[in-house]
Amino acid sequence: MAVNLGAAPALITAILGRASLYWAPAAWLVWLLVANCYALVGHKAQFRSDFRGSLWLARSYTWRPRDFSQ
Repeated sequence: MAVNLGAAPALITAILGRASLYWAPAAWLVWLLVANCYALVGHKAQFRSDFRGSLWLARSYTWRPRDFSQ
């Protein structure tokens, strides 16, 4: 059985391009919503610091005391 893989790169590019059309605006909208909620409650200056501290995917093995101080 022969499989033609000549169109595979174009198909992968099309899938990734279409996904970026959906995920990029969705990520921006969530960022905007959360940032505005921080501004509404008066913690706008703290937003970037909290966001950087919440990137747990890169450092899933670390826990900070401020994670539990709420």
